[in-house]
Amino acid sequence: MLSRLVIVIFFMTAIALTLVPRSQAQTTTATISGVVTDESGGVLPGAQTTVENVETGVRRAVTTNARGLYLVPQLPPGLYQITVAMPGFETLVRTGITLTVGQQANLNLVMTVGAITQQVTVTGEAPLVNTTGSEVSGVVEERRILDLPLNGRDFTQLALVQPGILSLRNTDSIAQKGFGTRLSMAGSRPDQTAWLLDGTNIKSMSNFGTPGSASSLMLGVDAVREFQVLTSNYSAEFGGTSGGVINLVTKSGTNEFHGTAFAFHRNDNLDARDFFDIPDKPEFKRNQFGGSLGGPIKKDRTFVFGNYEGLRERLGLTNVAVVPDENARRGLIPDGKGGLEQLVVSPAVRPYLDLWPKPNGGNILDKSGNLSGLATLFAPASNSTNQDYLVARVDHHITDNQTIFSRFTFDQGQNIRPDTVPITNNPVLTRTRYATVQYENIITPQFLATSRVAYNRTNLFADVTLNIDYPANLFIFNKNVPPNFGFPGVATFGPSDRNVFGNVQNLYQIAQSFFYAQGSHSFKFGVDFQKVGLNTDGGPRDSGAFSWNSMRDFLLDNRLRSFAVKVPGSTSQRSFVQKVIGLYFQDDWNLSPKFTLNLGLRYETFTTPKEKWDRIAVVKDWVTATSFDTNVPFWRNPSKKNFSPRVGFAWSGGIKSMSPLPRSFSAPGPSIMTLESIIEETANEIRDGIFALISPVMTSTDGLWVEITK
Repeated sequence: MLSRLVIVIFFMTAIALTLVPRSQAQTTTATISGVVTDESGGVLPGAQTTVENVETGVRRAVTTNARGLYLVPQLPPGLYQITVAMPGFETLVRTGITLTVGQQANLNLVMTVGAITQQVTVTGEAPLVNTTGSEVSGVVEERRILDLPLNGRDFTQLALVQPGILSLRNTDSIAQKGFGTRLSMAGSRPDQTAWLLDGTNIKSMSNFGTPGSASSLMLGVDAVREFQVLTSNYSAEFGGTSGGVINLVTKSGTNEFHGTAFAFHRNDNLDARDFFDIPDKPEFKRNQFGGSLGGPIKKDRTFVFGNYEGLRERLGLTNVAVVPDENARRGLIPDGKGGLEQLVVSPAVRPYLDLWPKPNGGNILDKSGNLSGLATLFAPASNSTNQDYLVARVDHHITDNQTIFSRFTFDQGQNIRPDTVPITNNPVLTRTRYATVQYENIITPQFLATSRVAYNRTNLFADVTLNIDYPANLFIFNKNVPPNFGFPGVATFGPSDRNVFGNVQNLYQIAQSFFYAQGSHSFKFGVDFQKVGLNTDGGPRDSGAFSWNSMRDFLLDNRLRSFAVKVPGSTSQRSFVQKVIGLYFQDDWNLSPKFTLNLGLRYETFTTPKEKWDRIAVVKDWVTATSFDTNVPFWRNPSKKNFSPRVGFAWSGGIKSMSPLPRSFSAPGPSIMTLESIIEETANEIRDGIFALISPVMTSTDGLWVEITK
């Protein structure tokens, strides 16, 4: 009760205070503010200040208040100039002002006494200082995106130039977690890194994965203007995650036509041979090509921008697998004493043993230096990747105070990966579409509203294809996918039944934000609603997976260690739905020209995920339960108390040539329990619907939940 009372008192006090505009949290835009003075340092209230985008000609006009302060919020990143006019003073024009995404720039202006018809122009890059924000962040601007070399033209690699950012490429990239670069920010889990494109959510499967196609790349170097990396202590405007934020902004057209065209080719001619490449290094070819074009449809009003990029890659590989040696194929296995023992290979096993590729490397010895019955197979293979990336954006200025833009992104990739034992390939197909429409209305110079509607559809599919002429009579259950065989120490023969799957995510987002400034306060408040739908299909899972305890048991077809196949009539298809809503309030309180206090609060709650067709069952009490419940929540909703306070300050200390000293505290609240909690963190047999067994897989304060098949 005490904590709630403190929060209420805090916001009532902030609203009651006499409200010039200062800066506020920015999602995809920037803010510029400052003080207009005369040569003696006296403030100039009533000065007409106009900020103009040099590239598009769009202007924003404000008047300085009683303290000589001006503020122009929500400016798209770009090159600007400021014009200040006031009777009795020469007109001042300041050029060379570059604003970046999320920037809260402070630029003080000094006017000279004279006729208003006279003009003083100050050129050169303006020394912009952020004296109002306390977040730990950095910006990767357009010049670095275009000029720095990038392997594969994946611009997300540039996030690594910021402190506290690590790339975890060795973690699993699976259907539930996306195929893009997984970034850990300030020690947080990579799954908790938020990805925003033009202010909207573009996370992959289950609203949990990293965006990126089957190529593991995020293309679009020529389509992204810049992006902001928020490591920690960001404002209440950002939520839905306990990690950092990657905030991307796409390019738009300008009053002049500009375009690019490119083609890059890379091969293996200068590459060294890998240790396992036998006898020669495999072929490697990569071709990337594309272009962009942007310009005006109607000058100063309507602009268009488009970008296409293609990737074609053939990466030669040398797969190394452990297979039965030549003796094992004749039924001779180690006897444990340094000799060999003759076995009669089971007629049921013999056809599959004959299909197993023969070793072409040396025999593998056991700890005693004796033959183990296993040998090495070096198999040349090719990893084939195709990707096509497309962006189209239209910006229209309805009036001087109303703007709208729409952007559509299409990204399709295919990667065909050979299995370790090269009898099958595993093709993976990704197809992603992002669409965003944003409307911005400047109601008054101090009151602005921004509305966004977005749609994120992500498809991930995988299949199995054969590299050999597989005899039809050796398919056991599924007539298209061969079975899987294995025993300890050997690379399994045949594809995993998990190599066939299909997932489709539909994420709908509606966001409304407001900015209001008066006096020494800048308020930003709004709401963000998201509906996440995930359709999963674990595939047929009926090819059969057989495992024995040893090579002996395998050759003799003794008792199996494990056997898995989907129960006839069951299904691994599921359709999950979840809704998330976030409410936030942020106040940047300028206590003095050198000190700004950042205060914010975010409340974020979500619904318990639900299976659309009641294919998930819940057991509340294993002792007294007599039936399964399919229409009750999976668990007690823990999000009803998800309050996330934000407190920070920025102090310039009179230093004009460097950034101010930010200090802050933020409590993002618990990670949202997304659909990943169901899909990824439960037992495999329960998650995939392979078995019709009932077993507890998660405990909570109100019981257990399990899945049954229908």
